Amino acid sequence: MNALHTMDDYFIDDLHEQDSHTSSHTSLSPYETVRIRNSSIVQYTREECTSASTSTSNSASTSTSNSASTSTSNSASTSTSNYASTSTSTSKLSSDDDSLKKRSRSESTSSTASSTLSSHEVQTVEEFYKKWIARTFEQCKEEYKAPQRSQQWLHARKHCVSASVFGAAVGNNSYQTPKDLIQEKLWNTFQGNSFTQYGSYHESDAAATFLICVQQGQPLHVTVQQLYKNHFNILSSQDIFIDFKLHETGLFKSHHEPWIAVSPDGLLEVRGAYGNMVILVEYKCPARARHSELHPYSKHLHNVPNYYMDQMQGILGLFDKCRDLIQYEIEHVEPPRSAFFVVWQPSQVHITLVPYEKYYFTDILFPALKKWFFTQYLPFAFLKETDMLLPNSLYPIQTVVVNEDNCGDDEDNNEDNGGDDNSLKSDDQ
Repeated sequence: MNALHTMDDYFIDDLHEQDSHTSSHTSLSPYETVRIRNSSIVQYTREECTSASTSTSNSASTSTSNSASTSTSNSASTSTSNYASTSTSTSKLSSDDDSLKKRSRSESTSSTASSTLSSHEVQTVEEFYKKWIARTFEQCKEEYKAPQRSQQWLHARKHCVSASVFGAAVGNNSYQTPKDLIQEKLWNTFQGNSFTQYGSYHESDAAATFLICVQQGQPLHVTVQQLYKNHFNILSSQDIFIDFKLHETGLFKSHHEPWIAVSPDGLLEVRGAYGNMVILVEYKCPARARHSELHPYSKHLHNVPNYYMDQMQGILGLFDKCRDLIQYEIEHVEPPRSAFFVVWQPSQVHITLVPYEKYYFTDILFPALKKWFFTQYLPFAFLKETDMLLPNSLYPIQTVVVNEDNCGDDEDNNEDNGGDDNSLKSDDQ
């Protein structure tokens, strides 16, 4: 592939030993982090980054791999020719604060109002689950089409445990307890703040930077090549031609476990002569550490906080268990087996290779998520939506006991709605 930019400054940070002597031309090992610093790569204007990300997404759905690569290259070249300082981005961020807050309040109010139940509609938690949470295969595919943060998207995930809160649900987030999470989901107690707005605002910057690094930069390009070879059992040591398409996705839900919903930040489709493969991508743009020289999460094992690890392992696990889900977005590919954890800062980007740990998802994460949902969240959701919960509290008027065996889909739905027999019986995401 033709290089767009020269990336002179690589720092390979081994997660345990901080090995600065690792060659930048070797593939990353599992849980290894690369730090890339280059002002011509990572500093953009907001408009240009949005343009780069949009053109990549649009070409992903309508063009061949060559057009996808060309559109991304053109957008990236334009963005790097016009230097924008961090202060410009900061002033634009502050000017958008009010509109972001108003939109968030409007969406949460509308979503809450539209889903409130009358007490006579359902009499038990099991009826509540089957009426408002259970889905068929066709319904899940239809909800996938909803744009992120649209009203349909908010409604589809309202009573689900989503990937961003997996860690909180299972007690792996020191900033939010499982009980706090119930309170937030029921009463919309958190409407965002300047830090979450900063992260959302710069997500397209992270996406554009990541794609350029993968296309042109070592060792990211070498790493993706090696992952591709491993996926298709290619033994040759020679480089092979691969092309990329970065997908923005909708809301993935399985009709087997409709109480789980995930919206990955991105799916990197890698194309080559042997077939296509997919890698999960998650972006973080921490506002507090935007100017830090060190990795913003360097105090955490593998440079990845537990709650973000749960987020990625949960998404990878759901794709693994519900193997038909990936087909919603990309046909004829196997579910992703690894993820790139991308931490963006205005002057540098850190990218960590995270492999899928199947045993952790199957034996630890999924059982804990299921327990939280059915024994903690679901009873309170039923009480709240049937006006049997005191306002803005978790104090019920009466106690509810859930029999989760009666909350599953009907057998006819499981057999007739396109599900894979090996997908999910008690699957999760």
